Amino acid sequence: MYRLWILFFGLTIVTLSATSIDIVEHAERRYQNRTLIFASLGTLIDVLQHPRYIPAKDRSYIHIQENDKYIYLIFSPVVITSHKEYSRGTYIIRRTKKGGAFSQIKILLTADGKMAIRIFPYQSGVRIQGSKLFERKSVYLPIRFESILLMSFKQFRDQTAYLIDWNLLFPDYSDPQYEIMGKMVASLRAHIANLPDRNDGAMDEQGNFVYINTLLSQDRDYGFNCSGFAKWVIDGVYLSKYGKMLSIDDLKTKYPTERGTRLGLLFDDSRDPYFGLDWSRNLASQIRGIQYRNNSGIDVNDIPLIHYYEDIGYEVKKLGSVLYWLAVKEPGNMYVGSVNKEFGKDPVLRQHVHVVVLLPYFDRQGKFHPVVLERNRESSVGSLISRYNGDFIHLVRVPISNGFSPPSVPSKQ
Repeated sequence: MYRLWILFFGLTIVTLSATSIDIVEHAERRYQNRTLIFASLGTLIDVLQHPRYIPAKDRSYIHIQENDKYIYLIFSPVVITSHKEYSRGTYIIRRTKKGGAFSQIKILLTADGKMAIRIFPYQSGVRIQGSKLFERKSVYLPIRFESILLMSFKQFRDQTAYLIDWNLLFPDYSDPQYEIMGKMVASLRAHIANLPDRNDGAMDEQGNFVYINTLLSQDRDYGFNCSGFAKWVIDGVYLSKYGKMLSIDDLKTKYPTERGTRLGLLFDDSRDPYFGLDWSRNLASQIRGIQYRNNSGIDVNDIPLIHYYEDIGYEVKKLGSVLYWLAVKEPGNMYVGSVNKEFGKDPVLRQHVHVVVLLPYFDRQGKFHPVVLERNRESSVGSLISRYNGDFIHLVRVPISNGFSPPSVPSKQ
């Protein structure tokens, strides 16, 4: 019996794409070549020197390579024209040159190898260790390493389904909510390039440009700031649901009993350190027609194995993984994010300083799109990470709308 370690790499990379939900199988080919897989070290070295030992019909599907420490048997579900050109579903079996023992199976989940499963044998039982695919950091499973060498990928998925959330890697790309989200993104992209920009700017319930702080009308140089832009986007959902736009007064409502530290609350009026948090939570609660409460399900605070800090959120550097998980598990939601960082002097406070709109979804080809919109422009997860490295972002859920249509914005003369 072996202890089996399974490590999942690349889950912070948010460019997973696939042409189908399942990996193309080639278990039969591995079974037909089981003698080669379990061959002695001397035989494998001889095969390296005399490739005729690989059956001619399989030559284009099997490669054998070596370096100073290992010999690799590479099984691909499609023709391999170069040792650097593999496909999704390729199995790379590694054996040590010192003794010939199996040391790893690597299964490619993307052709570039950036997302892969690595399976390691180890004595004394069976252990599977993963990352974002597990509710727990490590689990045990009675599967022999040698069995995995020959079983189909589907069999492996079925035998580990009660421990591993495979849906995170193979979501249902046909879910109609993804198509709705894609249409929302297309609609927003058609508008944002022409949206005006203005500090403290937003549209009120009547569609007039005003200043958020005073509610006074803006002059001819009108526009949105980051909070006003987020309101404009969510107004597009609110209009389709209620036939009107959101009230700025309602969005400025504070909930001092529901959030804040003792120090932060001392400066709640003078510094307004929780403005972005309150604003985003109010956007989400208004859409749902409820008043915000900590247990209302509005906050995104339950991503497995990624730590959530109350009223602060997640580390910005982990935003890609968070959005990927949400896109798989909650395809009917978009998100408003509030960036939290240390800010100001005398004292330095953790303050919510910026608001963004996030629309993560998969297209029909399985490509993941973590769309980031902020202050009248489209940016990216990478841009947020580069600007707010070491900071945090708090997310709230907003249900998407099939009838989404953002409010019209007058052109400047």
